[in-house]
Amino acid sequence: MPSSRAAPLLHTYIAAVLSLAAAVSVHPGADRHRRLQDSIQECRDGHDGVIVELLPSALPSEQVVECGRKGWCHLQSITESSPTAKHEVRCCSDVRIDGWARHSATCPYTASDGPEIGGCHHEKTYEQAEAICSAAGARLCTKEELETDCAAGTGCGHDWDLIWSSSVEASSASTNGQRCVSALRAKAEAVGAEIMYELPSNEAIAVHASGTAVDELLADEEIQSVTANCMIVLPDSEMQRARSISDALSWGIDRIDSRSGRDGQYDDSGATGSGSLVYILDTGVRISHDDFGGRAVAGWSAGCPTDPSACGSNWVYEGVITDANTCNGHGTHCASTAGGSTYGVAEDTTIVTVQVLSCAGSGSTAGVIAGIEWAVADSKTRGPGGTPLPAVIVRCSRSRTTRVPTDRERV
Repeated sequence: MPSSRAAPLLHTYIAAVLSLAAAVSVHPGADRHRRLQDSIQECRDGHDGVIVELLPSALPSEQVVECGRKGWCHLQSITESSPTAKHEVRCCSDVRIDGWARHSATCPYTASDGPEIGGCHHEKTYEQAEAICSAAGARLCTKEELETDCAAGTGCGHDWDLIWSSSVEASSASTNGQRCVSALRAKAEAVGAEIMYELPSNEAIAVHASGTAVDELLADEEIQSVTANCMIVLPDSEMQRARSISDALSWGIDRIDSRSGRDGQYDDSGATGSGSLVYILDTGVRISHDDFGGRAVAGWSAGCPTDPSACGSNWVYEGVITDANTCNGHGTHCASTAGGSTYGVAEDTTIVTVQVLSCAGSGSTAGVIAGIEWAVADSKTRGPGGTPLPAVIVRCSRSRTTRVPTDRERV
């Protein structure tokens, strides 16, 4: 029992400890740091860098930009721009301003070089452009006004440039993903992190970062999460199975065509997979193998997505196994199960190899996600005239990894 003199000091000490604990619990990076540590513990075979996600509220709004004259711009496909980018300034006014042009009764008065706006402005941010027009008692033109050439040929002779508009347009999911990746890339580069993969569909990036860089990302209030990029490793039993020889009619191919039991044969009911794609996410595929009959094609490799010289001895460019690099037969075994002529489920499908596991049978969560994103994008252009084809993504491995729970699952 403390003395009466010590009691107030004890109470003060307890209050200070509770206050400090409360401060730590609400520190902006504390929860993100806890999630990172949890995700590291869930990686059974270690991790390779981290996956970084941005808070949706941190994504900057996009302004609509339009060509100075319809059909003149080389970058006509661009319709949205970050407010910090720099474009041409042209102003519109609903009331007459001396010297300003008006191309039709439905157009406002427009100018790009009048004394009211201080002459021509070819490289201004959105905020600067808005201020220039406002100071002249005018406004930025709307998207519709620029689309109908209301501001074309207004004095500065830059009709082939993109013009700021006052309009904001809701971005598509794919556009948001690219914007999110751009914002994350800037943050990663600012702390000296090395970008491994950009994952626009997941609105994330994977990076290699020092402890200091990770701490800076965790402390950034615009970062939603920093989680471990878990390693994925094929068990030895899986590797051995790919090297073994089984009966021509395996248990799996016999069992897959019926709701129960086996009858010693495989009936595809005429559904051979013709006109479809199967993306094999594995260790790469020997596309020249006779079992594929020329239906297997090159794809993508997580270890060297764009540069063959970066493959080394552990990855194969475009996921293609050759005599020069026999790599690992697991992916070819998987491809044969899915679409081989002899034992395949869909003997007429087109097989696309996507190497997400190295020749040693290991990869990472981010590498697999990047492979899936590549396959989804690729499937949209494989058909006639660059049209989509029916596609399936296949992973045959029972790899040792623990999926990182989502934020919703953690609650």
